[in-house]
Amino acid sequence: MAGLVSASNSNWATMMAAAMPKPAVKKDEKSYEYCSWPASEEYVKDQSIGNGIWETMKKATPHAIYGGIGVDKPELRIIVAWDKTDSHTAFTKTPEYAVLGSKVKPTFANPAAPGMYMAHIHFEEDPTKLFDAGVTEIVRFTPKEGYTLDDAKAVVKSIQAKISGRPVNVGSQVGTIEEEPEKVLFLVGWKSWEEYQAFRKEPVLTEDFFAEIGKKVDIAIDYSYLSKKQ
Repeated sequence: MAGLVSASNSNWATMMAAAMPKPAVKKDEKSYEYCSWPASEEYVKDQSIGNGIWETMKKATPHAIYGGIGVDKPELRIIVAWDKTDSHTAFTKTPEYAVLGSKVKPTFANPAAPGMYMAHIHFEEDPTKLFDAGVTEIVRFTPKEGYTLDDAKAVVKSIQAKISGRPVNVGSQVGTIEEEPEKVLFLVGWKSWEEYQAFRKEPVLTEDFFAEIGKKVDIAIDYSYLSKKQ
């Protein structure tokens, strides 16, 4: 009888555990500011020139800050996490924002026309492990005429299916761009540039594959070496 009771209790516990609702993945409600601009030769040679940027930003947000340089283009790249976009907007109205301007200026290739891209990106889950990767890839997909945002999302899913589980792939996430709602943001982490280049030679992401998706979307890609500043 004792054995039967024990088994019954065990089965009951198993059944109850299975019936319990699974906790939902907590949505990351932060706003991730992404900035890039052509970098000065001085910054390309010595990235410590940008240290004043990070020190100023640390006073503005308690969240993650990443900075670095483009892999394929001499551009400075910045990721700053904010509680929400309004927190970033509020920062631009403080005296510290003017201080930030003086720290940023030496990193511009052309201070008179910096050529800055800036947007706020939103993700369902915390994306920081992808910023911590050896190489971070940020892709913006814009549907071509006759195609929709859902078509662009389907393109992203087809790429995820090909790269997911590959040893070189750290992971990927889909995001939305607050200032460009007509685009799909795709964030990918790779272990290293060398391993990624070797992976591209495999018959996975072929020219035919990209030719096919190129019929549906325009693609803008940034590859970056990022390091965590906070």
